[in-house]
Amino acid sequence: MDGAGTSGCDKTSLFWEAAYEGNLRLLTQCAEDLDIGEGLEATFERVRDGRGRTALHVAAAAGKTQICKYLTETTILDVNVIDGKYRSPLHYAVLNRHITTAEYLLSAGACNSQCDKWTYTPVHYAAEEGDVPMLVLLMSGGASVNIVSDYGTPLHRAIAYRHKDAVQVLLDHEADEFLGLCVSLSILEVLNCSTKVNPRLRLFLGKPDLAGCEFFTPLLSSIFANSFDCLDVLLEAGADPNIRGGGMNCMTPLGQAAADGATRIVDCLLSCGADPNAVDDSGLTPLEWAALNRHDETVNILFPATTQIPYFPEWTISEIMKHIHSEEARAHRDSHEMINSFREFARRGDMAFGEKDYQRGICWYSKAITLATTRLAMKRSTCWAHLNDGLPALYDARLCIGLRPDSSKAHCMEGAAWKILKNYPMAAAAYAKALKLLPYNEEIKKLYQEASELAKDWPASGSSSKDPMES
Repeated sequence: MDGAGTSGCDKTSLFWEAAYEGNLRLLTQCAEDLDIGEGLEATFERVRDGRGRTALHVAAAAGKTQICKYLTETTILDVNVIDGKYRSPLHYAVLNRHITTAEYLLSAGACNSQCDKWTYTPVHYAAEEGDVPMLVLLMSGGASVNIVSDYGTPLHRAIAYRHKDAVQVLLDHEADEFLGLCVSLSILEVLNCSTKVNPRLRLFLGKPDLAGCEFFTPLLSSIFANSFDCLDVLLEAGADPNIRGGGMNCMTPLGQAAADGATRIVDCLLSCGADPNAVDDSGLTPLEWAALNRHDETVNILFPATTQIPYFPEWTISEIMKHIHSEEARAHRDSHEMINSFREFARRGDMAFGEKDYQRGICWYSKAITLATTRLAMKRSTCWAHLNDGLPALYDARLCIGLRPDSSKAHCMEGAAWKILKNYPMAAAAYAKALKLLPYNEEIKKLYQEASELAKDWPASGSSSKDPMES
């Protein structure tokens, strides 16, 4: 190759092409042209692409074992060299399922437990790909199967992608089926699945022995992923069908399956000894979760297995469905949820304080204070409204809106206060904001229409257009 007739940009492009295609002759020629007097070893270490990858990373990703051998043995390039994402060449060989290349890199001293930017080891990627031969290769070299990444253990990743065979291999190599999942993203992102899950999953915060993390056992993860096969493998391995998730709700696997309407999983868990009468921290049994989400078939399965719950007027399926959707039951759940949330936020604040992480402590304590203040202000505003005292009712309603602008209830309270003060346009405006948040709520719609009708004849004698909060 004529170096004088080739630009630096072209040389670099040819360099990467040679590494990817496995053209050793062209690769060495390009490296010599790119050498600035530092020697080939330093050149191969220095020349990197936009992602911070070396020729060894690219060759490993392409499965070019001979290039990898040349770079590690002839130019003595570090086999564990990392790129901009902290990935090693072994990471790339595993990601692209090049087992021969991975085998060579391991024999050359590649670290099988090296973590990348997302704290993934090569085992995590092999599990996520469901690449059983690669898993066996890595684990035969002593790779740990219980390293917890930002997205869980390798077992969690195999479950999330529903790779039953990979789950079995990991369990055979002593993967811990009871180890909790530490994550920083939402459960849908963690599981990478489109399965519809109950929105209350967002309440699963906290792990007793791992501060500031969300806690999901592999068994719960298999339910979230709606993977019956993985669930079956875990139960066969001895997973406890009654193990709870950590955090505010502490829902059992049966409770979660019931909430999702996963009848096959519900049947399986019941046959394995799951307790149908277990109550989670929200105060609900699996039967109530199924009824709440209107999963009729699941309700029919759980009803004969569940002991009668005293606060239901009649112990029939129709009465359960009626009561669980009543205003009384909804108010009870909301109150229970708010109390649990407050306790969890306060607990997290205490943990952060104990760890001297004061910034995080402020964050959690602020959440707890906001939650508690909003609830108390709502209650007090309602009390003032019942006493027909509009000004303090308005003050507390405005306080709630300041803390929780997304609360339709707070805007309704403001509307009620304005009605007491006989300022109907302002009342209608407040109800309009509430209706925007809950557009299909018939009660709010009725309140808005009533206030709008009264506003047509406004101002009446004795009313004022001035905002009393500004005086």
